[in-house]
Amino acid sequence: RWRAPSGLMAADGDIHDFDVVSGAPVGMFGRPRQGLRSCRLSFNRDGSRVLIFDTASDDDIPLFGARLCNSADGSVIATFERVTALAFSPDGQRLRSCTPWGEAAFFDATQGTLVGALPDLPYWEDDWTEFSPDGSRVILLGVNEEPTARIHDAQTGKEVSELRGHTAPKALPVEFDPSGERLLTLDGDTIVRVWEAGSGREVAVLREQYCDKVERAEFSPDLAWVSTSANGQIRVYDPATGTNVAVLTGDTAEFSPDGARVLTRADKQIRVWDT
Repeated sequence: RWRAPSGLMAADGDIHDFDVVSGAPVGMFGRPRQGLRSCRLSFNRDGSRVLIFDTASDDDIPLFGARLCNSADGSVIATFERVTALAFSPDGQRLRSCTPWGEAAFFDATQGTLVGALPDLPYWEDDWTEFSPDGSRVILLGVNEEPTARIHDAQTGKEVSELRGHTAPKALPVEFDPSGERLLTLDGDTIVRVWEAGSGREVAVLREQYCDKVERAEFSPDLAWVSTSANGQIRVYDPATGTNVAVLTGDTAEFSPDGARVLTRADKQIRVWDT
């Protein structure tokens, strides 16, 4: 995947943007305000915008100030105060922000203007929200410690669907399929649920009966399979029925782009399996 030229922070505290091919300076973003220091940078997908994070602190809650800048000339488009999380959507068109007071909102990444807000979140943790692959929707997990997850429109903040059926207070983590039409949630330690993102209908339940905790769950790129990792085993499921079709040896798994093969790693061995 193409990535934008990297921003580099000079020793004097100024942040410069360089062309990675020629090494020529492209823009200079200036210094953080007094009492703050710049800690990291984040480009959007096409490299036209960059977020610069300046650290601050309030009790034990990590707080940031951030600047949304034009990467071509370093000009500041918008500033964000006292946020605990700020991130581009996968398509680079939206920004999602979270505050210590449970406030979450969406901003247009081109102009930095507010486009929608979400219901109050229970804590300041960024793990409560996740964008769909195309950036059009966002999922809220376990709001107010309820065993539910809600999907909202990233344009307006309005609720689209609700995923009911979880038994654990928090449904984490979440994994959308590449099309954004289905998603996985981890319900407690050993149950993975498959959902239709549009309707909120539960499609299948994958129960891991022989492990203490599911460490990872993901769709294959062709959407035909779901793999889970736990206790040194990779289990492959049919996401339409929840049927366990294979048990593979390994700690981690990686599907080929067409979904026809899967690589597993165990100790010092790499195995290739035909799905």
